[in-house]
Amino acid sequence: MKSVIAAASLNAIQIVPEIDTPSHAHSWGLNPVWSDLVLKCTDDKGFDGQLDLSKDDVYTFTKEIIREFDEIFANSPYLHFGGDEIWEDCWDAQPQIQDFMKEHGINNYG
Repeated sequence: MKSVIAAASLNAIQIVPEIDTPSHAHSWGLNPVWSDLVLKCTDDKGFDGQLDLSKDDVYTFTKEIIREFDEIFANSPYLHFGGDEIWEDCWDAQPQIQDFMKEHGINNYG
């Protein structure tokens, strides 16, 4: 990444790193240490790989990733989090997500 950032800088290009969450996190769940942080909601119309936002470890892990991105992309004033393409039916079907939302006064996914 250092060489890409350096080349971009030489060409007046600002790299904006992206951590695509809370969906598109399937690859995070492939690591056995973090596999319980990713929901599995497979059916013919859904997606695996949304983070289980009811788990404290999701926030610990995300903070660590942000810290690493801050080091790698120190010259970037931006960090993009994606935030799109949530499959609401997956979260709707998870009791722990629904409990989390009630506990925190969250009424919708928007």
